[in-house]
Amino acid sequence: MPVPKRGSLDWLLGRLSRLLATATDALEREYPDGVEAWQQEIGAQLARYHTAAYLAGSGAAALSDAAHTAVLADL
Repeated sequence: MPVPKRGSLDWLLGRLSRLLATATDALEREYPDGVEAWQQEIGAQLARYHTAAYLAGSGAAALSDAAHTAVLADL
């Protein structure tokens, strides 16, 4: 759908509705057990990548016990 240069943003609402429907369908397909399974997976990925991002930002190869506790508490 072409984006109008000026005027109504109704086209954006239609596009957003389609994107949300697609995302909802994908979630229901991938996580038939419901939202809780999705939340657990997201939590696990956040824990995994949050720690990796901290290490990359700090330039360290490993986390100290204190840093590990801080990273987990930040989640």
